[in-house]
Amino acid sequence: MKKSFLSLAVVGAFLLSSCGPSAEEKAAAEKATQDSIAAVEKAAADSMAMVAMQDSMNMAMEKMRQDSIAMADSLAAATAAKPGKPAAKKPAAKKEETKTEPAKNMKDAIKNEAKDAKDGTKDAPKSMKDVMKGK
Repeated sequence: MKKSFLSLAVVGAFLLSSCGPSAEEKAAAEKATQDSIAAVEKAAADSMAMVAMQDSMNMAMEKMRQDSIAMADSLAAATAAKPGKPAAKKPAAKKEETKTEPAKNMKDAIKNEAKDAKDGTKDAPKSMKDVMKGK
């Protein structure tokens, strides 16, 4: 029994020593860890570069806005400095059509239609029903 117990102990010691990871497995795990760290560092650097680029774009946009305001102010000052120069023309107001209300009787309807046809604001009526309805 002593011999079998001793042989089992020796075999168990060999089994325990062989259960750990091999040198290749340890090296692969270390390489994977280093690759992960490198990927995180690269992502952080890219993020910082993106923020710096966005800041420079924001500064350029602000400079363009300030330049635009300054140009508008100088143009307004130059226009105000020349009193003899006529002001910019405003677009002419649209002529509003006078809408005639439906006539109360036949005589008023015919007068309104004749007036509209003469002014050119309305085509001649097609029938007397249209005249009475005010179309």
